Amino acid sequence: RRGVGFLINKKWCPYVQEFRCINERIADVRLRKVKLKLRLVGAYFPHAGYHDSQVQTMYSAISTICTEGRSMKEHIIIGGDFKWCQYS
Repeated sequence: RRGVGFLINKKWCPYVQEFRCINERIADVRLRKVKLKLRLVGAYFPHAGYHDSQVQTMYSAISTICTEGRSMKEHIIIGGDFKWCQYS
């Protein structure tokens, strides 16, 4: 089925604080190393065949994660498959 994951080099494993699967299309990992606070966000967007509301749900979830990360003074990196597009 669907899913999001991260491949993290073993030297970074001691710094992983938390992994969260937000839903079947979004996950995040929090890393801490001395003063470095990092949040990695992985997203797998639905393709153009899905309804716009599902895409907006993705944007809302990512926005919530970013707001949370900023409040914790984390550096945020978002990566994923952003294949959705809308033709006018």
